[in-house]
Amino acid sequence: MSSKQQSSHIHPAWPLFTIVLGHIVIDYFELNNIDVCLIFIMWALALLFWFRTSRKGIFAITEEE
Repeated sequence: MSSKQQSSHIHPAWPLFTIVLGHIVIDYFELNNIDVCLIFIMWALALLFWFRTSRKGIFAITEEE
């Protein structure tokens, strides 16, 4: 394997960590379903906007010269 392939390896347990962390945050702030949905939608829109402005992902801006 090349060094680039080894450095881009993500540990397979990160989704479990984020799920547990999400439950802790929801319980701590006593969020209801609407709050969680709105936070998720805002996060998704921000991520899509970041992909578009950073020219990464499927929503990247393509400029023809």
